[in-house]
Amino acid sequence: KPPKSNILHVIAPVDLHVGKLAWAPETGEDFDSAIAAARLGGALDALLERASRFDVASQLLVVGNDLLQVDNLLQTTTAGTLQDTDSRYRKLFRLAVRMMADTVRRMMALGPVKVLVVPGNHDVLASFHVGEILAAMFGGVKGVTIDDSLRSRIYHEHGKNLLGFTHGNEERVSDLPLVMAQEAGDAWARTTYREFLIGHLHKRRQTEYVSGDSFNGVKVTILPSLTGTDAWHARKGYIG
Repeated sequence: KPPKSNILHVIAPVDLHVGKLAWAPETGEDFDSAIAAARLGGALDALLERASRFDVASQLLVVGNDLLQVDNLLQTTTAGTLQDTDSRYRKLFRLAVRMMADTVRRMMALGPVKVLVVPGNHDVLASFHVGEILAAMFGGVKGVTIDDSLRSRIYHEHGKNLLGFTHGNEERVSDLPLVMAQEAGDAWARTTYREFLIGHLHKRRQTEYVSGDSFNGVKVTILPSLTGTDAWHARKGYIG
C-alpha cells in the first residue's frame, strides 16, 4: 500500500543543458536558455502539484547533472568540446543560479529541502559553483541544507530506502549496484529497497539487477531530460 506519511519527495531535473542552442530547420525543434527555463517551470508546476496531495516529510533537489551546456568562457564542456550556445557563459551561469534558487524556494512550501550537487560531463565546475552559491544563499535558512560533497556519487538514506545519485557517464550501468554496496557501507545494511537515479542518456529506462541475494532488487533508473535536440545529436540520430 502507498505510504501515508514520512514521504520523501525527489526532484531531479537532469540534463537541462541551459544555454544549448538548437534551430528547428536544422534539428526539428528550437531550444535555448529561455525554453529551458520555461520547461523547468512547467515541470515544477506539475511535480509540486502532485506532491501537494501527499504528506511530504522531506525533499531532495538534485542540482547539476549537466545543468549547463558549457563549463567556461570558451563555450566548451569540461573536457573541451565546443558547443552551440545561445549566449555568453556568465549570463547562462546567472540564469542557472536563479533557476535553482527559485526551485529551492518553491519546494520549501512543501517541507524541508536537501540539495545534492551531482556533476555532469558538461559542467563539472559550473555545477560545483552553482552549489557553492546556493550554500551561501541559503546558509542558515531553516529547512534548507546543501550537501557539499565533492564525490561523483552521492547516497541518501530514507527509512528502508537507499537512493544513489550520479550522472552516469563514467560508470557502467551494470556496475552501479555493486558500487553502491561497497560505497554506501552501513546504509546498505540498514536498507531494503535500493535504487540509483542517473541521467546522461536523456531518455527514461529502468532496470532491476538481481545478482544473488545481496543485490536483489537494486534498480537503476535513467531519468528523462527536458532538453532539446542540438545539431550534433540530430546528425547522430539521437532524437526524441
